Amino acid sequence: MSTDRPLPPRTLRYIATGAPEGERNEELLAAACQCRDAGYSIAETKTLLLPRAHRDGLSEGEGRRTIESAFSQPARDPLTINSSSTPAPRRELTPEERGRFGAEKRKMRLRAQAETAASSILREHACGFAYYGSRSPVNLCDRSPTDDWRLLLRLFKPDDVLWIGRTTQDSASEKHDEQWKAFCRTRFRPVAEWLKEPSAPGLFTCPSVFKAGVHSRSNENAVLRRYLVVESDTLDKNQVCAVFRWLEQFCRLRAIVDTARRSLHGWFEPPGVATLEELKVILPAVGCDDAMFKLSQPCRLPGGNREGRIQSLLYLDIQEARR
Repeated sequence: MSTDRPLPPRTLRYIATGAPEGERNEELLAAACQCRDAGYSIAETKTLLLPRAHRDGLSEGEGRRTIESAFSQPARDPLTINSSSTPAPRRELTPEERGRFGAEKRKMRLRAQAETAASSILREHACGFAYYGSRSPVNLCDRSPTDDWRLLLRLFKPDDVLWIGRTTQDSASEKHDEQWKAFCRTRFRPVAEWLKEPSAPGLFTCPSVFKAGVHSRSNENAVLRRYLVVESDTLDKNQVCAVFRWLEQFCRLRAIVDTARRSLHGWFEPPGVATLEELKVILPAVGCDDAMFKLSQPCRLPGGNREGRIQSLLYLDIQEARR
């Protein structure tokens, strides 16, 4: 899709600033009508406007129906119907609003390109999960999978404070009682302390490093993103390995965790800010979970027993990992 044509003022304003709570459908309808009158197709209009509508709180179905209704109407502004007065002139966008719009427009173009390229990524980089099992820099054949959590923790520095939880709920907020907060503080420890445990201390961890002494696994308590974890709930293991192979062009792969179910979790060194922002658009379009971009999002820890099956490492590269 080409979005290089000038956008109508109301459409541009809607994408940049959204709509007040009581006017969300009306503003979306007005923006869609202007797109229609400017020669945009219904598919192009949906690509332009649905992300904004979703952020404003409209469901995807509601947003699609509103846009489709615009293309079934005569070429007129829906907010001037049954009104004899001339609408008040709208203010010009500020430089900040124009900047936000420009960034949003680039994201929409990138998202459209990614959706088109998704099938070629899966096809051209197809390899199967055995591809990575046979290429692991660390020999994972002669070891007990129950000790894989120790191997994964070697990707971190000894004084990195990691969260490890029995469940994803091992995290306290200020509303919890002091006893639960005290327990949750024990789930945040330096790597060197975790390694004293006799067995895997939980089923979940997080690829980010946290402040010492906290009881909440929140973005605010995360110090830095040590790794970017990529996974999918919709792609099978062979398909997600194709995504991993494509992603290796931009990020160094450090580990792959088999979750003892359908999915694999790929641990990558995080790229630069610009590339990371592009991946936030591309990876969800390919079928990967965008929740993993959150600093505090949990993921599976190898070595844990998941209903009779051991979460394990498929691939591990620890060379120069603690820089």
